[in-house]
This record gives sequence, C-alpha cells and structure tokens, in this order.
Amino acid sequence: MNDIIFNINGKLSQQCCIFQEELQELLETMLKDGNVFQNARYYENSKYSLTLRAQNVKQKKLCAIQIFYFPFVDNLSTLNENQLKGDLPFKFILSQSIFKKFLINEYTFDIYETMRQSYRFQDLEQNQNNKVKHLKDAFKDYFELKYEFGNDVGNGIQQSISSCTNLISLNMTIQIKNNSYKLSMRGLCKGITECKNISTLILNLIFCGVDGEGAIQIGNTIGKCSNLQNFQLNLDGSQIGQDGVIGLAEGISYCQNLFCLVLSLNFCYIQGEELQILLQKIQMCPLISKLELHLSENELNYEDLTDISSQFSQFSYLYQLTLSFNFLIMMPDTILKIANDISQCQNLQYLSLNLKNCELNEDIAGMLGDGLSKCQLLKSLNLNLLGNESIQTEGVLKLLDGIINCQNINNLSINLFNCFFSCLDQFIGRKIRKMSNLKQLQLLTNSLVQAKTINHIRKALRLVNFIRQ
Repeated sequence: MNDIIFNINGKLSQQCCIFQEELQELLETMLKDGNVFQNARYYENSKYSLTLRAQNVKQKKLCAIQIFYFPFVDNLSTLNENQLKGDLPFKFILSQSIFKKFLINEYTFDIYETMRQSYRFQDLEQNQNNKVKHLKDAFKDYFELKYEFGNDVGNGIQQSISSCTNLISLNMTIQIKNNSYKLSMRGLCKGITECKNISTLILNLIFCGVDGEGAIQIGNTIGKCSNLQNFQLNLDGSQIGQDGVIGLAEGISYCQNLFCLVLSLNFCYIQGEELQILLQKIQMCPLISKLELHLSENELNYEDLTDISSQFSQFSYLYQLTLSFNFLIMMPDTILKIANDISQCQNLQYLSLNLKNCELNEDIAGMLGDGLSKCQLLKSLNLNLLGNESIQTEGVLKLLDGIINCQNINNLSINLFNCFFSCLDQFIGRKIRKMSNLKQLQLLTNSLVQAKTINHIRKALRLVNFIRQ
C-alpha cells in the first residue's frame, strides 16, 4: 500500500493543487485490502484531478479512477488560484470509468468514458438520442467530462454543452468516420461559446478530417472564451492549410489569461511561414508558462526551424516546454540555434525535445549538448533521439559533456534506441556521476548492459530508473 501511494505522489506534477495528507488518506481507504481495486497505478493528473488505472475485482475490468477535488464553494465557476492556496477543506469526487482502446491509422489511443452511478453510457450504444439526453444530464452535475463521440451525434452536441452554464472544464474526443464531422464541429463550437466560465478546454480531433474551415471555427470559438487558461488541441492528420493555421492562431492570441497551451499538429502539412505566424500569435498571450508544440512529419526543413527558433526566447514566463520535430532533417547550425534560443528562456525548468529519426550525427549531438549546457535552471530534461543511427560513441559523450553542466537537473531521460555506441561504462562512470543533484535517470538503449555498469548507476544515484530492451 505504501509503495503504491509513494509512487503516485512522486509522479504528481508540480502544478497539481492537492493536499498530500488528504489524498493519502483517501487512497488508503479506497485501496485497502484490495477487495475492490487491485494493481492501482498512476495514469495522469491535471491541476484539479488525479487519474489512476486499477483492476476492478468485482467487475473484472481495467478501470480508470478519477479523483476530482475542489474547495467547498457554492459555485464551481468561482474557483480560483487564491482560494486553492488558502487553508480550506477539500471535497473529493470519485468517478470510475472503463478503459477502451481503439485503433486509427495504426495509432493506438486510450479513451475512457465517464460513468456516473445513475448513468451507464456504454448501455446506450444503440440509441444516440438517449445518449445525448443522458450526456446533457451528466453535464449539469460534472465540471469535467471525458467522453468519446461517434457518428451521428452532431445535432445534439450544441444543446448538451450550452445547457451547462457553470461548466469550467471540458475534455472531449470526437471520432468521426464520415463527413458528418462538420455538423459536430459547428454544434461543438457554438455550445462552447455559451459556456462563459470555461477555463480548461481539451479537444481531441485525431484524424477526423478537420479542414481549414474547421480550424477557423475553433479559433473563433476560443477567441471568445475570455476565462480560458488551459487549451489543448489535437488535430493530428488534419489538412488545415494556411488559412486554418492563421485562423487558429488568431483565436489563440485573444486568450489573454492562457497559461497552458498544447497543440498537436503532426501530419498536418504545415509549412515554415505558417508556423512562424502561429508562434507570433502565441507570443501575444503574456501568461504562457507551459507550451507544447508537436509538429512531427510536416513540410518543414532546417531553414524553417532556424527562422522560428528565436521566437521561443520571447516567452518570458515559460517554465515548461515540449517540442516534437520527429522525422525532420536537422543541420548542425539548426540544432545549435534551437538549443541556444531555448536557453534564453530565463525561467525554463522542464524541457522535452523529441528528435526521433532526424538524421542527427556526431557533430549535431555535440551541438545539442553545447546549447543545453546554457540552460542552467533546468530541473528535468527529456531527450528522445531514437533512430538517429549516426550518433555513436563520440556523439553520446559530447552530448553528455554539455548536459552535465546543468547542475540543477534532478530528472534525466534519454532515449538512445538504435544509436550505435559502446561507451556505457564511460557514460555512467565519468559523466552521470558529476551531476550531483540527479535523482532519477531513465536510459533507453539496446546497447549491451553489463552488471558492473548497473552497479555504477546504483552507486552514483540515490534513485534510478534504468530501462533497456
């Protein structure tokens, strides 16, 4: 039991507003003796919720257990940062869900449907009208919903959402397999604009065929959400074009209270000029502190990335940055400029760079290390260099020479699968042990690992996650 709770507490993000003692007491009660739930594991958390994965013993199903928490206030829409800092009693709401998996274009996603005690959505698969009615009823009582929509529900979405005048958080996945997505998009956008208090909006529209018109609709919608603080949008596989990118960017620029922005635009055929406009508009949101841009497999080249990298240094409050440029060819000057410009973010503490299959070589790995060495405030660094076969022993050592200069790092994760090097003893013995504050190391590699190397890790670090395949 203690191991489970320790594991969960250790993975909660820093922005998670929760009283650890109360959460621990709740978890101990919920997981006691394993009579109801077994094999509980951390899954994810937001600022106001925690999600666990566990096996429901009685139902014999893998479940998601969501724990929502907030102060005792009459109106949930009045919940704000100052209240959360006060010494107020907290109320917890538990919601059990059933995990589902579905496959789209060879990509697997976890989706879980929210269930209330009085509503079981999975029993209503054959009656879409009833599903919308029950969805509407559930919306009235829950300030957060995660639900997957299928075909032919577009007509009811607007009515369902617009009735939730106190809704502050909406997390929605739309899976459309035909051309009816335009009806769903229109209803969705109109419904959202009527939720005046919404502060968190998460839309997963993966491979839904959203075009430029749809992206413009989304931009117009969020531009009217004056209280929006957290916006996450996944448009992977959508051909939104230049007009769509500009329309979306224009809407984002009006969100003056936005502090968290996550845009997943993989496989969207975005070009350099469009990306530059997008970043310029994002800069108009003065409070951005967490930014994630997933731009893998777009029509970008190293010159485009060089041109836009300087814009990252303009985010003065940025403390968490994630960039995904997988399958984009990099040149030494490009990677050096990106790393140098990122180092200009004076408050940056959490950095993730996904550079999978970018044809990085020894010199580029060294340039990356040089740039990262200037990020003196970094506490967590995640590098995904999978598939860069030209990074060999010299490149890995040069990369580590730069990283060890970031003395504040306590969490380091590097994916070196299919990077052919044979310096693991040097990697651990001579490099990692110089990082005095490092508490957790995650190294993914298919190089040979000897027992003495693992002993070096254990001696060097207090807590280690060592992963190999």
